[in-house]
Amino acid sequence: KKGGPAAKSNSSSSRGGSKQMTWQVQGNRQNWTSLVKFLDREGLTPAVVFTFSKKKCEEVAHMLRTLDLNTAAEKSSAHAFTLQTVARLSPNDSTLPQVLNVCEMVKRGIGVHHG
Repeated sequence: KKGGPAAKSNSSSSRGGSKQMTWQVQGNRQNWTSLVKFLDREGLTPAVVFTFSKKKCEEVAHMLRTLDLNTAAEKSSAHAFTLQTVARLSPNDSTLPQVLNVCEMVKRGIGVHHG
C-alpha cells in the first residue's frame, strides 16, 4: 500500500535510522518461514521470491534452512542431482561451504540464484 507503514519506515528517524527500518520491512526469519509455509500449504509452490541484494538473497536462504519442502521422492532425486553435479567439481571446490550449503538447500526444496 503506497504511503503505508512500510513506506514511512524507510525514512530516517532518531530511533535507528533508515538502515534498521529497511531491514525490518524486508522481514525476519519468522516472516520468511511463515510466508513459505503458507505458500506450500495453499499449493502455491514452487514459488520465486525476488530480492535485489546478493547479501539479502543469502540471508533469506539461511533463514529458510529449517524448512523441508520436498517429498521423499523429490529429496532422493535432488540428492542424486547434487551428487552428479558436485562430482564434476574439483576436489577443492566440492568441499566449499557455499557448495555444501546449496546442496543441502536443494535437498530440502530451496534454490538460490543471484546475478
